[in-house]
Amino acid sequence: MPNVTEPLVTSLFHASVSVQIGDGQSSLFWADRWLDGKSIEELAPCLYQAVRSRVIKRRTVAQGLSNNAWARDITGALTVQVILDYLLIWDATRSIMMQHGVKDTFLWKWTSDHCFSTALAYRAFFIGQHAIPGAKILHKARAPGKCKFFVWLALHDRCWTAERRKRHNLQDDDSCALCDQEAEAIDHLLVSCSFARETWFNILLWLRWHFLTPSNFDDSRCLVDALT
Repeated sequence: MPNVTEPLVTSLFHASVSVQIGDGQSSLFWADRWLDGKSIEELAPCLYQAVRSRVIKRRTVAQGLSNNAWARDITGALTVQVILDYLLIWDATRSIMMQHGVKDTFLWKWTSDHCFSTALAYRAFFIGQHAIPGAKILHKARAPGKCKFFVWLALHDRCWTAERRKRHNLQDDDSCALCDQEAEAIDHLLVSCSFARETWFNILLWLRWHFLTPSNFDDSRCLVDALT
């Protein structure tokens, strides 16, 4: 198992990787998923709790299976459930045969070839999420970092507008302070507000982009487009 400290990264690793045992030198007896694709923690949680964390992080499968050394790792109270878990793991490990000279194989569950790569692991963090419109354009934009950071906040709706402050119960009124016609959300404040539209019109006129008018803007992308 890789030396990682972030809980999210560790959880992703355990959920995504199982181990095909070879010589048992690279996989951890208590931590890795080497028993039919499951870990000791999944199969015998009470027994797992009876083992010190220091031992969990160090005991390899080869060490644990050698003369059943894993049984001596149990230092917690021997409750009925711990004993039942112990018997379960005893039966499960009796049939394990290690292959000397053959390295353990870590199988990545998210691809058909079970091969791990950093790119695949990074992509797995974002399964089920949707790309934010304008994010790629913002990444390529030639603009000062502080400007790109502000637009990033705007795209993620993280600017402290009146609408967001009201949503967090910080104030009662969310009306736009400029036009007093709609709620002061970030898209309204920067694009659709009458004051904002007049400002954009003057900027485009000054840049000689008069063929672009505020009515043609896509609210989620206009600021990013202006920076490119």
